Amino acid sequence: ADADADTDSDTDTDFALVDALILAECSPCHTDGGKAGDLSYSGYDSLVNVPSGQSKLDYIEPGNRNDSYIWHKVSGTHKDVGGNGLQMPDPDHPLSSDDMNTLGAWIDAGATPN
Repeated sequence: ADADADTDSDTDTDFALVDALILAECSPCHTDGGKAGDLSYSGYDSLVNVPSGQSKLDYIEPGNRNDSYIWHKVSGTHKDVGGNGLQMPDPDHPLSSDDMNTLGAWIDAGATPN
C-alpha cells in the first residue's frame, strides 16, 4: 500500500496481496501439499490458466473474474458453473469485501504475476 491507501483496497492489482490472501485464507487445506478439491496452491503458476478440475473454467482466467472458478468458489456461485462442494474459504466465514475487491481487481486487471 502507499500514501493513498484509502483507494488501494478496491483498485490494487499486486499479486503479492493475492498471494498473501491465499496463504492466509486457504491454508492449510490448499497449501503446503494440501490438495483439497484438487487444488494445491504453490504460487502463481498453480492458479492462472490452470483447469479447475471441478468446472470447465480455469482457476484464474486473466482479465475476467466471471470466467475464473476461484472467483465463483469464493462468491458462492461455483455450482452455477459446474462446480461442487461448499463456498470457500468457509461459508460461515467468507472473504471480506476488501479481500473480494483485491482478488477481483487483480483478476480483471490481467492476473499478472507482479
